[in-house]
Amino acid sequence: MTTTFLNTQAILGGVFLTLLLLYVKSYRRKPLPPGPKGLPFIGNVLQIPRQKEWLTYLQWSKTYGDVLHLSIFGRSLVILNSWKTVNDLLDKRSAIYSDRPRLVMAGELLGYDQSIPLGHYNERHKESRKILHQMLGPRQVTQFHHIEERETTAFLSKLLDNPQKFRDHIRNMVCSMILQVAYGYRPQSEDDHLVNIVNRGTEDFALASHPGSFAVDFIPWLKYVPSWFPGAGFQRQAKIWRQHVDDMKDIPYEMVKKQIASGNYTFSFASHLLDTKSEIPPEVEDMYKWVITGVYGGGADSTVSAIAAFFLAMVLNPDVQKKAQDELDSVVVPNRLPTFSDRDKLPYVEGLLKEVLRWHPVGPCGLPHRVVQDDVYEGHTIPAGAIIIANAWALLHDPTVYPNPEKFDPDRYSQSGTKENPDLNRDPRAAAFGFGRRSCPGMHLADATLWASIAFTLSTFNITKAVDEAGLAITPTGEFTSSVICHPKTFACQIKPRSLMAESLVHVTICHNFGL
Repeated sequence: MTTTFLNTQAILGGVFLTLLLLYVKSYRRKPLPPGPKGLPFIGNVLQIPRQKEWLTYLQWSKTYGDVLHLSIFGRSLVILNSWKTVNDLLDKRSAIYSDRPRLVMAGELLGYDQSIPLGHYNERHKESRKILHQMLGPRQVTQFHHIEERETTAFLSKLLDNPQKFRDHIRNMVCSMILQVAYGYRPQSEDDHLVNIVNRGTEDFALASHPGSFAVDFIPWLKYVPSWFPGAGFQRQAKIWRQHVDDMKDIPYEMVKKQIASGNYTFSFASHLLDTKSEIPPEVEDMYKWVITGVYGGGADSTVSAIAAFFLAMVLNPDVQKKAQDELDSVVVPNRLPTFSDRDKLPYVEGLLKEVLRWHPVGPCGLPHRVVQDDVYEGHTIPAGAIIIANAWALLHDPTVYPNPEKFDPDRYSQSGTKENPDLNRDPRAAAFGFGRRSCPGMHLADATLWASIAFTLSTFNITKAVDEAGLAITPTGEFTSSVICHPKTFACQIKPRSLMAESLVHVTICHNFGL
């Protein structure tokens, strides 16, 4: 009896001590970062706009500071609005800030949680990035420069034939480049079967990953609701999109496998991985599929957006266009197009590329990070599991870093970093391609594609405002869509060869490149 009583007292004492320790730990924990007050249970859901939320985050930061805390159905959302906070947390503390949050719709229901962009930070992810870097690192990507130059020339030819469809030509060019790099496949037409498959998969991802579009991302247990249940239309949509994603992942991969088996294939990322005499285990093969898919799915849409933004910027800034053309004319002789060997001699064109990425970042909020353990930063607790968003828009429009940030000014990069302000006009690619251990592993390929598009186009074409029936110039609004990847809204422009010599040069180069 006495022993039982003592045991009961010991258990109760242990429970009391545990609760006391939890209370003390909670009491001692630093407060959360400041932010607007939300409502019970739902938190700040109703205060976060569905469109251009990065502008609201920036406005809130002026009241609450560069580290902003929000709550969404009990989940912590931390917004970083300055270069310092992003560098301190996502770079210097990347060991705990490199995971991705649980995205149920795009990640679990569509399967993108196995991809490099959305996958959790684990051994598979590290191995996937290592494989990608071995093929698309800064030195390795040069082996694909001939593809970039050839396809950009084909793009110029299409601009000659039908300049009004320049947005379609941009997408087709980027698609052709990436499919050749990834699978050694060059599309045969604008309505190519494989192009349609991969475009459909990336479009579905953009819809599925749009913030706030699906309640299941905020209430994960909804994923277990059967598709026939009222209100479960997202389940039926996810099933359709999942098939599209599987097609994008499997069909081109199996095509390359068959080509290798027959001994008739073109060198590509896929052939490099698959050209082995040993059998590839199923789990490794699944990883390979997602790694290769990431070359297209992770970079095509963002690259298309950046090139379209370049065209818009040239319409709105003719003085910038003229200065870049003058520099190109001084370096590139009239009887040839630019090549990557000219890049180091064209600093203004380089500044133009940087300004395209800064002026309206392709992904103003990027992809969210997730912190895996409690952390303390500047006197505030960032709780384990918090979703971390780096507001790239705020970084790239900070007037202390980029004076007069609304102005499109490639010259600003000629005066970068001073003793008083080491961040002055810093390279915007440090924000445009993500942060820390989650930076875009295909950034060097995307950067090369954007450079070739800018240099080749400005060497041969003038991009100006369209005119209406009365002959008056039409000035584009300069507005962009609001999504994970933002595109310029539809705008009209005139695209004409700079001269008969430029037009002839495009024709001659096309004939040479394609043996016509």
